[in-house]
Amino acid sequence: MLENDAYSEFDFRQPDITQIKVFDTHIAGRILPGKTPADFVESYTLYAGRMRQLPDWVHAGAIIGMQGGTEKVYEVWKKLQDAGTPITAFWLQDWVGQRKTILGKQLWWNWELDDRHYPDWTLLKDSLSNQNIAVMGYINPFLVDVNGQKEHFKRNLYQEALDSGFLVLDHRNEPYLNVTSFKAALLDLSHPGCRVWIKKVIKDELIRNGFRGWMADFGEALPFDVRLNNVSTTASYHNRYAQEWALLNKEAVDEAGLGEDITFFSRSAYTKSPGYSTLFWQGDQMVDWRQNDGLPSALTGLVTGGLSGFSMNHSDIGGYASVDFPLTKKIIRSQELLYRWMQLSAFTVVFRTHEGVGPDKNHQVYSDSATAQTFAYWAKVHQAWKFYRDTLLMEAHSKGLPVVRSMAMVFPHLMDAWTYSDRQMMVGNELLIAPVLTPDTESISMYLPPGTWVNAWTKTSIISKGEVIKMTGFAHHPGVFYLEGSEVGERFSNHLSGIR
Repeated sequence: MLENDAYSEFDFRQPDITQIKVFDTHIAGRILPGKTPADFVESYTLYAGRMRQLPDWVHAGAIIGMQGGTEKVYEVWKKLQDAGTPITAFWLQDWVGQRKTILGKQLWWNWELDDRHYPDWTLLKDSLSNQNIAVMGYINPFLVDVNGQKEHFKRNLYQEALDSGFLVLDHRNEPYLNVTSFKAALLDLSHPGCRVWIKKVIKDELIRNGFRGWMADFGEALPFDVRLNNVSTTASYHNRYAQEWALLNKEAVDEAGLGEDITFFSRSAYTKSPGYSTLFWQGDQMVDWRQNDGLPSALTGLVTGGLSGFSMNHSDIGGYASVDFPLTKKIIRSQELLYRWMQLSAFTVVFRTHEGVGPDKNHQVYSDSATAQTFAYWAKVHQAWKFYRDTLLMEAHSKGLPVVRSMAMVFPHLMDAWTYSDRQMMVGNELLIAPVLTPDTESISMYLPPGTWVNAWTKTSIISKGEVIKMTGFAHHPGVFYLEGSEVGERFSNHLSGIR
């Protein structure tokens, strides 16, 4: 592994030579000891850092990602409550207000509560809190100039940062404006004063308004052709920016004395990010079935991320990115895709939804009573293995091992375990999960290592010599198996039989 922060390239094209090119004046690295993938991850995370345990409230139910304002929250809350959904938080990413763009509904990147979009905020927060439901928010390291664009605001954080010299600049010493369907400036995290200022924004605007967590989005988008306050070459800071963004959020939480209660989740990372971020998620998958960027890629991200120290990881239930432009092929979230994503996410560390970039066009967990009831069921499945998740979270914190694991991590001596690591996953060492990743499917081909495996749904057994077995009966759930005699598997299977 490299210790350099600078831009680097790894070339694995030749079978007997690995070439590493580092754009730096020196190269520093480590060779890690171990005999198995688990050994390597444990050694690696001694250097990279290990994730702190999540607050217990995170596991008390589903985290509902939604937008729309105060009344919409009450409306969705009632629908999900009527369906019997255990809810631990509402993730209200539009706490800063919504804006219409060519992509659909996006957020105002001016990090203050929009009390016209969320009137009676204190009453809403207290009403949720009385039912042990937290509120979560959203922030990223960009700022938009709201002057002349947004009708109502109390602070123009862009102007504050500009006046203080806290923005990344271009070659003309003007704010570097980039990113999405609107212009935004990026915070210069190399500037000590900027770090103090944005941490105060987090404490004043998020923490004081009662948010117990948030998405700490972006962090990967520092361009190379910019000027920074305290760095000579941006190529040496690009990778580091991601972990500095995570560290800054962690420092804000710790300085507020709430490190044991607040969680934030990151999508960008570099080497030492696991020691800083409290949770990871995998960015913006498409709302479809494609291997490279749809539902299957969420599984790939889980098992490979675990090898890089991201021991607590998850994806948006249902994906995020959709396409609904004239003269283009529409990609809109279907009910079937949403159901299958629920099934995958029921076996990740947290169970969190996202409405996607087009909330009104994509199928939502609250779209109809059947979907709400199905969502409630899978939220309960997620709760059914909390007893085991608690053990795995302690292991993640003490050893750096991921909650969701590649089959190759658990069965490294079996070549088929490596081959099937992009189609199956392990929860710890005890539960083997084969999500259904294609539409209109009720049969799956599973690789079962040698032994007697028990179907957690039916409690029927299959004796495997270490082979791929085609099975049917998975129209409404994924494959979930455990080795005969596993106390964890038997306890989980008994919990499943009691879920309604």
